[in-house]
Amino acid sequence: MRPIWSFTTAVLFVALLTMGAGAVFSTLYVVKRALHINVVPGVDVLPDRTIERLLP
Repeated sequence: MRPIWSFTTAVLFVALLTMGAGAVFSTLYVVKRALHINVVPGVDVLPDRTIERLLP
């Protein structure tokens, strides 16, 4: 019974870690767009229109 719980715990940990990372990166992207920060001036590094469609 212990290996099943260990696997379940690992899966839940990875899922929560992935969701947390997604939330952090989404927040950073929104702040970047709001403050008009260009990481590489003159080069479109991220597909802004596609990302904006994915964000709610």
